[in-house]
Amino acid sequence: MRPGAPLAENLALVLHAGLDTMAPFHSFGSTLVQSALRTSSGVSPFARDSAPAREAAISLMREVTTTSRGKVGGRLGEQLPRLLWLAYLGVTLHWVVDDSPGQERTRVLVERVAPLLGKAIRLAGTPVAKGFVKDLTDLVDAVGGRA
Repeated sequence: MRPGAPLAENLALVLHAGLDTMAPFHSFGSTLVQSALRTSSGVSPFARDSAPAREAAISLMREVTTTSRGKVGGRLGEQLPRLLWLAYLGVTLHWVVDDSPGQERTRVLVERVAPLLGKAIRLAGTPVAKGFVKDLTDLVDAVGGRA
């Protein structure tokens, strides 16, 4: 990550690094997802057994937010690392089913979703988005955002 870089840039770097790390395991990805979807599975990203890995990933997203310029405060700032981790789970799910050479479509997804998330986060700081942000943070709290 680059200190002071836009959040979108640092987020894209972290997401690409995650894809690079997972690349050797692409053929096993669908099996892992099938296991992770079972609520009783210890490999579920939401399982109690997965807490250390989940917290490490959320901590990495916290580093993205603190390293990047344009700090986000309030409840959204508190929940942003978890929300970015949830976005990463979505990218991971796309990667699992991506049969393009080298999972290139997932790379394109990262290149396009990181700037969109950066813009959405900047917009969240405007007065017009206050109600939306409250609803979003309430929703994250209600569905276990602090698990």
